[in-house]
Amino acid sequence: MDTLSPTDELQSLRAEIDAIDNELWQLIARRMDVSRHIGEYKRQNGIRPLQPARYEQILTRRLQWAQTQGISAETVRAIMEAIHTESVRIQL
Repeated sequence: MDTLSPTDELQSLRAEIDAIDNELWQLIARRMDVSRHIGEYKRQNGIRPLQPARYEQILTRRLQWAQTQGISAETVRAIMEAIHTESVRIQL
């Protein structure tokens, strides 16, 4: 029977966090690439980069999801604000 020492278990959990973080950053980069394409589309079609109704729709969905996951609304709001700010910057 293989049992991990507390130190080994902690290292294993940290390695898992590192792998998840890598996946998150890859997804964020992919999202920003899509934002770049959206910005190009908006420029070509005379659409304003900032769409407040769309942002509110996304934020509402994420806040509802967070509630079901036990994640604070403040945390989700801060993360979404940072992502949205960068998306708009890229679109400009």
